[in-house]
Amino acid sequence: MDNNRISLPIPRWIGGKENFQKLYEEFKESLSKEDVLNFLKEKIFNPNNIKYEDCGDYLEIIDKEKNKAYIFLYYDLDDIDSWDDIYENFVLEDLLEYAAEKIDEAFEKNKTLELKGCEAFVISKNAVINVYYDMHDYEWTVLYFFNKIGECKPDDYSFAKFLTKLTRKGIIKT
Repeated sequence: MDNNRISLPIPRWIGGKENFQKLYEEFKESLSKEDVLNFLKEKIFNPNNIKYEDCGDYLEIIDKEKNKAYIFLYYDLDDIDSWDDIYENFVLEDLLEYAAEKIDEAFEKNKTLELKGCEAFVISKNAVINVYYDMHDYEWTVLYFFNKIGECKPDDYSFAKFLTKLTRKGIIKT
């Protein structure tokens, strides 16, 4: 893929387009091996001195200053784009149930948190998704990191958007 086509700014901490492209290739490899959590630990969290807890099937970051919890999980879901009607999308329902289960686990362990302060980043071969509580609509919201052609399937563009989101939320400090 032509890394010059990325129009989204690459976060500074990555160190340029060549480093980004290498990181993206490692991300793709971790997807194919279903080893995304180790990728996050070794290539994103540890090099950036991010304190996290490895909870086995998910990673948890607690930001006590902001009273927030960020859950990172791998979920082998079916192709989320295969459903035209979002209200009849069983893949989305499964994803929300799984994300909510992990958010509840983090919430129960950290009683100082508010449920609205917990969110999940769900990564699969077919999608990169952020699940959070929308305070305006009072419901759980799903934000898809769409690729260059408007699909959920991860590519270098959606991966850059994901990393940018982590940086903007202050999970990764620049």
